Amino acid sequence: MTRQIPKRLNIASGFCLLMGLGAATQAALAQTFPQRTIRLVIPFAAGGSSDLAARLIAQRMGDVLGQGVIADNRAGGGGTLGSDIVAHAAPDGYTLGLATTGTLGINPALYHALPYDPTRAFDPVGQISTGALTFVIGTAVPARTMAEFVTWARGMNGRLNMASSGSGTPPHLVGVLFNQLAGLQATHVPFKGGAPSLAATIAGETHYDLDVVPTSLQQMKAGRIRVLAVTTPTRSAVMPDVPTMAEAGFAGASATVWNGLIAPAGTPPAIIATLNRALNGVLATGEMRQRFADLGLEPVATTPAAFGDLVREEMTRWAALVKQSGATVD
Repeated sequence: MTRQIPKRLNIASGFCLLMGLGAATQAALAQTFPQRTIRLVIPFAAGGSSDLAARLIAQRMGDVLGQGVIADNRAGGGGTLGSDIVAHAAPDGYTLGLATTGTLGINPALYHALPYDPTRAFDPVGQISTGALTFVIGTAVPARTMAEFVTWARGMNGRLNMASSGSGTPPHLVGVLFNQLAGLQATHVPFKGGAPSLAATIAGETHYDLDVVPTSLQQMKAGRIRVLAVTTPTRSAVMPDVPTMAEAGFAGASATVWNGLIAPAGTPPAIIATLNRALNGVLATGEMRQRFADLGLEPVATTPAAFGDLVREEMTRWAALVKQSGATVD
């Protein structure tokens, strides 16, 4: 008499077989990927520090992977246009995106009708870097420390102007937080980018601004501005004499800007792992550390999971600041 195998055992055996086939498929993907050029979508115009860092990473990752990684600038909508391209790309590892504090930390709270779900549309690949913002004033402002600036600013009687690179950007939101901590009332003057914002402060049209390290360092050396503080927990290596916000008495206005690589949701874990290893290998080189230092950035190598945790934490933090500021773009 033939003994029947219980159906439960058949199901279990089938499940184990599928699991085994899945593992084998993942291993095969890891061994063969990539077989053609990878596109890295940069959701900003060319020339900024995030763009330059992404291009450096793309070039060196291409060397490691044995296939070109081509930078593709798709600016628009504060980074939402490029992010949307990545969100709706095939999850095969051949389309990656640059994620930043703005695109994944702030935009989910700033835009009320994104064409993708920022919490579900992407898989994290790994962090690239962190950087500081600088608190800058024009030379016409009679202050050389944060304490002197606050004393002067409180006496401006409603005539104080704060520049920023745009409503809802990290400089704007950190500026709002600083104003609250310092008890300042200032008119926010948003510009379309950091360059015109800083130019207005240099010209004396606005009194203060928050900028990125490379441009503020250049203008500080030229004697056109004073840098009173950096927003990171530790001092900048290229501005060692400039105190942190915490050292200046405004720890609550500390903030770190960051960027990293993302892939469309559903990208196979084996491909994510391959990309992460290539990214971290590039970030570990002395050349990359020096090139990033020139941009005012510090390379940060992480696991995909750690980068995903950072993004979720930042979404929560910046959402609170967006609400405090009242910033909106739609």
